[in-house]
Amino acid sequence: MDREDPAQAAVREVAEETGIQATVLGEPAFTHPVVASHAAPWAVIEMGVTDSKIGAHRHIDFVYVCRACGGDLTAQLEEVANARWVPVADLAGLPTPAELPELVAAAARWAKTHR
Repeated sequence: MDREDPAQAAVREVAEETGIQATVLGEPAFTHPVVASHAAPWAVIEMGVTDSKIGAHRHIDFVYVCRACGGDLTAQLEEVANARWVPVADLAGLPTPAELPELVAAAARWAKTHR
């Protein structure tokens, strides 16, 4: 997308893949009229992954914490296997990457104190 920053890309991807409209929590740390400022990711994580298209490689994710603000949950099944609302406490019982339940729990705790 033209001139799309990473936070805008995250919001667009959420809408495209789930049907949910979202807003990123957090503000740019610095603003000035002659520069563009962007909301920083909540976390940047890196891990080794293997997939059928690329094979083994290092994968870096910008993690944004978002709040749902509209839309209907409808999974785009070409992009995601499934989508549903799940309580944070129930995430560990689902087939997810090992780090995901702890990451989501930490993000949910952080979101309670940020807008």
